[in-house]
Amino acid sequence: MAKKNKVTSRDSPDQRKSPSKPIKESEAQLPGDAIKSQFDRTDLLLCGSLIIIFFLIGIWNIGSMNTPVTGWMPVSVNESFYIDLQNEYFVDSIYLMQANQPKIEYDIYTGSPVTWDFLQNKSTENFVLSWHSITVNSGTRYIRFVSPSPGSELNEIIIYTRNFSKIPISKDSIICESDNCGTNNISLSNLADEQDRIEDPPSYRNGAMFDEIYFVRTAYEHIKHERPFEYTHPPLGKLFIASGIIAFGLNTFGWRIVPFIFGMLMIPVMYFFGKKMFNTRFGAFSSAFLMTFESMHFVLSRIAMVDIILSTFILLMFYWFYLYYQGDFFKKGWKDAYMPLILSGFFFGLAISVKWTALYGALAVLALFILLKRDESRAGHSRMNFFKPFFLIPLLVIFISFIIISFIIYVLSYTPIMGIPGEGSGLEMVFRYQENMLRYHETLTATHPFSSPWWSWIFMIKPVWIYSLGNPVENTLSNIVAIGNPAIWWVSIPCLLFVMLKWIKEKDVTCRFMAVVFLFQLLPYMLIGRILFLYHMMPNVPIMILSITYGLNILWHKNKKYKYLGIAYLLAVLVTFVYFYPILAGYPISHQFNDAHKWLRSWIF
Repeated sequence: MAKKNKVTSRDSPDQRKSPSKPIKESEAQLPGDAIKSQFDRTDLLLCGSLIIIFFLIGIWNIGSMNTPVTGWMPVSVNESFYIDLQNEYFVDSIYLMQANQPKIEYDIYTGSPVTWDFLQNKSTENFVLSWHSITVNSGTRYIRFVSPSPGSELNEIIIYTRNFSKIPISKDSIICESDNCGTNNISLSNLADEQDRIEDPPSYRNGAMFDEIYFVRTAYEHIKHERPFEYTHPPLGKLFIASGIIAFGLNTFGWRIVPFIFGMLMIPVMYFFGKKMFNTRFGAFSSAFLMTFESMHFVLSRIAMVDIILSTFILLMFYWFYLYYQGDFFKKGWKDAYMPLILSGFFFGLAISVKWTALYGALAVLALFILLKRDESRAGHSRMNFFKPFFLIPLLVIFISFIIISFIIYVLSYTPIMGIPGEGSGLEMVFRYQENMLRYHETLTATHPFSSPWWSWIFMIKPVWIYSLGNPVENTLSNIVAIGNPAIWWVSIPCLLFVMLKWIKEKDVTCRFMAVVFLFQLLPYMLIGRILFLYHMMPNVPIMILSITYGLNILWHKNKKYKYLGIAYLLAVLVTFVYFYPILAGYPISHQFNDAHKWLRSWIF
């Protein structure tokens, strides 16, 4: 007799679907937890509840629509102005909001219009729409700004005394020293016209953080039909970010809302994936639950970077291919048999139009396809039946969907760039961008304190410190750290090993699917010489979760005491997420509590 899950015939699809024995109705512990493929009202309640929970905890303080938008820009060399505070204050610090310009440079003075004392030169490059703090720590009534070069556009200036007490600045307090001060004298008032819309001190809720400075700038350039600054990845991810800016404006809420929507979308996809893979409602709920409270997923869903968009499309690619992988096509028509392959290729086209690393997942699909055809050949079908309908036809479908359709999607993603003066048009322009992109990644020699090698990711040796703001008045610290939930990432290590062992020893096809996808999405990074970061692991997080759910599903239906173990684990995941929530969401906490989150010496934040 054949072992469970070992493919002996395509006429027994149930053997392929479940990683454990079929579930009897009497063994079901969640309402209706029997083998059902349809999505019913109970599924809607469970999945919908998780989506609502994620929405509520994620949308809170994700950003603000009060990001300063009006500004002033010098148009000639050494334009200058000063701010008259009306009275002498002990000025603790100055905050400058850099506008959507690649560079600003200002010489800053204190003193008086008669005698100016040089304070410092403030020069930044490629930190668009972000705040810069300048320490003053002296008494003065006047503060002078001189721009050595034109184009140093600012959106807002805020001046603080001690304890973050804001010094009022009126439009008449900003006095031009040059002939024109930009376009006209009135525009200088834009530097202080949005003071009441900004929290004290300014935080990530009012400005860009980490790599948002690249992606948001490029998204806005696509809207204005300008040459994009960030070309190191294909355009589609930035176009999705641009859609949020179009809908809600050039503010932190506008540029973060679309990645957040993609983060929410991953939850129902994981629910469907878990139900298809494990044939139980518990498997579906556990998969979605773990994704809901996965820390890396949470952080990347709240920042205007493209990694969560990429991960969502890759997950959908794998979901649709899994429907083909576990299906019984002897009893299905063409539409049911091959539409999953077409949809899988479609989402691959979207994924690779966000980042090239989607190719690793496509190679996993190809490897699984070859292994699946080998299984069908060994199942005893005739050479003619195997060769024609079960190899050539699906291979043709894969070629159409993963090559032709994906190529069309990829080229269309460059549509906003085509026609820009100097950029060219058509395929020639697209190919030129690919050359530039490849050259960038091949020659990149930059270093970063939070980069980490691929083999260390599963152990979370070095998380990525995205944002930090201290408040000396309240003696608190706000951090945002891209780090996984330890109760998921570290537990996934033995679960993935178990999955790989089951594949090797018992020829379990479900385990094979997870193992091949995980390895193909991780091992290619050993060939990449440029700096890498922990968040590059995000496309593999759903597979890590499914490997855990695989074990939980077996335990859940074994006996009663193991059910309590499964519930205890899910609660541990929730508790760990809640514990780490402050450093995921930038919530102010004491320095001591912040340090309590550093479970490893290599965790720096």
